[in-house]
Amino acid sequence: MNFIFEFKKLMTYGFVMASASLAMVNAASLSNTAQDIGAYNQNMINYQMAATKAATRYAKALLDLAIEQNLAEQVNNDMIDLKSLCDDSSDLTAFLQSPIIQKSKKLEILDAMFKGNVQDMTLGFYKLITKNKRENILELIAEAYISLYKDHKGILDVQLTSAIKLEDKVKKEILAKV
Repeated sequence: MNFIFEFKKLMTYGFVMASASLAMVNAASLSNTAQDIGAYNQNMINYQMAATKAATRYAKALLDLAIEQNLAEQVNNDMIDLKSLCDDSSDLTAFLQSPIIQKSKKLEILDAMFKGNVQDMTLGFYKLITKNKRENILELIAEAYISLYKDHKGILDVQLTSAIKLEDKVKKEILAKV
């Protein structure tokens, strides 16, 4: 009986030791995994910041050219439409971001989608961005262009919150003052 008790005690102790060893290994693995995830997240943040900066530079150049050619409003409408399309279609976003689809195929599809539906300047810009392998940030460029256009025109987005329902007459008065 003593033998069985000692065996159970050793087995329990061995199991506890093995569990503790596994826990230490798992904790180390989790720590490494957490560090990997942290590094990945930091890389994604850095990529997004770089992409946003690049998108802003492209949008600024496009806006400057559009202003010069008196097409800023029409190009803005094209960018609003592109942003809306990207928001509504995950397929379009995936298409633009896919590194697998060849540049020539992307150019062909963009031409088929947008020719006659957007300004020639806008379509030429889409093609230029694609030729420069930056089509993956086209949606960001559209967002940046819209923002820069609003700044250029002095347009501010406002939101009115009211504790009571506003009558149409009051809404019209507020809109007239804004």
